[in-house]
Amino acid sequence: MKLQNIGTHPPASHEVIQGHVAAFVADLRAAGYARNTLCTKRVTLDRFITWRGRRRRASHQLTESEISEFLIASPQGDRGRRSVASRALFGFLDYLRRLNVVTTCAPEPPETVSSALVRRYADFLRNEKGLAELSLKVYLPVAKDLLHYLEEEYGIRSIQRLDASLIRGFLFERAQARSSECVRLLATSLRSFLRFLHAEGELPNDLTAAIPTVRRWTQPDIPKKLTPAEVRRVLKAPDPGTRTGRRDYAILLLLARLGLRSSEILAIELGDLRWRTGEIVIRGKGKRQDLLPLPREVGGAIARYRDRPLVGARLD
Repeated sequence: MKLQNIGTHPPASHEVIQGHVAAFVADLRAAGYARNTLCTKRVTLDRFITWRGRRRRASHQLTESEISEFLIASPQGDRGRRSVASRALFGFLDYLRRLNVVTTCAPEPPETVSSALVRRYADFLRNEKGLAELSLKVYLPVAKDLLHYLEEEYGIRSIQRLDASLIRGFLFERAQARSSECVRLLATSLRSFLRFLHAEGELPNDLTAAIPTVRRWTQPDIPKKLTPAEVRRVLKAPDPGTRTGRRDYAILLLLARLGLRSSEILAIELGDLRWRTGEIVIRGKGKRQDLLPLPREVGGAIARYRDRPLVGARLD
């Protein structure tokens, strides 16, 4: 009788891996990649799947070494095309790992000058700016991409050689066929990284002025603010007879009367409400805390909603 390995996953078959190519390309298309880049990535993935299917070890777990072997055995053309092909294959492997299709762990890469700089930038965003991990997933990839771009395209490994023309070239290349919102986030992330480099003495000059302003389009039929009458109508919408309605009414009052951000409301705990002095503690960006007056109307709405223990409870 054969013993079964409990808690382990069998290696993904070649057919299973092949079946995720279309979904991966669809994710790249949704992320705003240009059509030519998508075409190059798709061709590379198809060639890799075909090459892998001819091997006897096609059913084994996909690893970085197998991808590297393919890149060596199959020349991808010029340097730009090789770079796109490499990112496509290693990105596909990361995608399969996130889905648990591939269960092998990625090897720890040796720390380089660039990776050490990105790690310092991440610590700066966490500790100095107080950004959440979700925000870091927006900012850090841009910093990594810029450093990779400088090395791959120009052979530049020292960040001190960065200048305005290189920044604009990077931004304009990455902005091709992207939405205005995607380009705006790219520019914002790039400014943040450049400010960090200047503050840390890595760059002698602040190069954020080299990044042009990205116009943010708004729908003409969406009002920028509500009138007092519209605010009253919104406040009448929640059902006060239900717990969810009382919660929604309290949240809407915090928005309308105190002008709080949604993230600030999510961070509020009942211990932040100082009933005796009529004040409320607000946790903002950069781990900043402010003390605001608590209007009687808002405090009453929260008091009617709280049907749970006071300590550590959130308004959710």
